[in-house]
Amino acid sequence: MEIGDHMLKELQDEKARISSQIGEIEKQRRNERNVALIGKCFQYRNSLGSSTEDWWLYAKIIRAEDGNLIAHRFQTDCHGRMEVDPEHTIWDDLSAGYEEIPSEDFNAAWAGLKAAIECIK
Repeated sequence: MEIGDHMLKELQDEKARISSQIGEIEKQRRNERNVALIGKCFQYRNSLGSSTEDWWLYAKIIRAEDGNLIAHRFQTDCHGRMEVDPEHTIWDDLSAGYEEIPSEDFNAAWAGLKAAIECIK
């Protein structure tokens, strides 16, 4: 039995509609879970690969949006390059190696970065 092009198109459209609905429900669930992380601080062991020294990347969650986390994030890499991203998107969640830390540790690291920047002037 051959399925006509019209029927195939209807089924593809229905599949796209259902996939979109599932995506919206999953995003809403992630947002509900992520709201509890707002204000929490994290660190992540970062590197440029196996041949370099690693360092800490710091993140403080400032909001949950579209199923993702938005964080104030900063780091100083193994070459002394400083990077600050006031609204970095962390896609989906923190399961990729972020470790929760006390806000005092985050604030101390932030103060250290600001002091290093002041020395450049």
